[in-house]
Amino acid sequence: MGGVGDYLEGGSRLPISGTRRASRALAVGLLGYCGTSAFGLASTPLAPLRFRDFSPTSTTKDDSDMLWEALLWVIVAAGLAGTAAYLLRRRGKGHDGEAVNESVGQVFTLVGGLQVVLASFLLIGVLDTNAGAAKAASDEADRLLALQWAGDALSEPARGTVTRAVHAYTGQVIEVEWPAMSSGGTVDDRAWNQLSAVRSSIATSPATDEWQRSRQIAAADRLWEVYEARQTRIEAAGSALSPMMWLALALGAILSVGLSLLFAGTSARIHVVVVASFAAVVTFMIFTIFELQNPYGRAAAVAPTAFDAVLVQLR
Repeated sequence: MGGVGDYLEGGSRLPISGTRRASRALAVGLLGYCGTSAFGLASTPLAPLRFRDFSPTSTTKDDSDMLWEALLWVIVAAGLAGTAAYLLRRRGKGHDGEAVNESVGQVFTLVGGLQVVLASFLLIGVLDTNAGAAKAASDEADRLLALQWAGDALSEPARGTVTRAVHAYTGQVIEVEWPAMSSGGTVDDRAWNQLSAVRSSIATSPATDEWQRSRQIAAADRLWEVYEARQTRIEAAGSALSPMMWLALALGAILSVGLSLLFAGTSARIHVVVVASFAAVVTFMIFTIFELQNPYGRAAAVAPTAFDAVLVQLR
């Protein structure tokens, strides 16, 4: 005769080993997602990078709106998954014995593990992109200021051209390019045209002695550094995840949550709570990746603070 632990609610008999395997698989999947989500929250500086609202149609949400949206998605996903688990248990699903737990547990461990690894790499990737975007913006602003100082050593009219172009370029980046990057739009060439004017002015600047020639070379070097930092910034704005990555992430999430519905060996109440919690964590993870994929908008929202400082220095 088996012990009390060998019986499931409703009178269904199941060896305790199958129950433990099912519980262990669900626990590993849930802890994996919780750990990765916690890493994302701890590594994301939301408030310090808040984007400045430049227009009434700005697409950047404040923290409270974003948190409420995340909470809504989590509650809906947890509610749907919990309801599905409850309905399956009421219809007698999930009580088919140890064989079901063995097969489902093996597949769930594989699919859930791959999903955790994929989500972790994607989250780390978007965090690295955000950090690189912030550094590129800071480097570009520093190089702009260095370009202005190098231009001050040139003779007229190159000196005035560099000063006007740097002012115009900085304003263009703040007022036009940054809102476009925040909304995921295309950055036009108007700011780049200002750099082209600087290049032409430096190239035609008269150099009557070795010192002026060295200042001309220094200005050209600073201009090239501005161009490199600009390219890094613009490339980061177009670094959204590909549709294939989103498909893999969504498919893995659906399969992971779907397989968790099939486990037997626990009470219906515990099963519903575990499945709902698992779905909530999976949804929050995907929402976090989505919010962080654009370093200039949504949750990350790298601000043009460094360029604002350049304008202050140039006044």
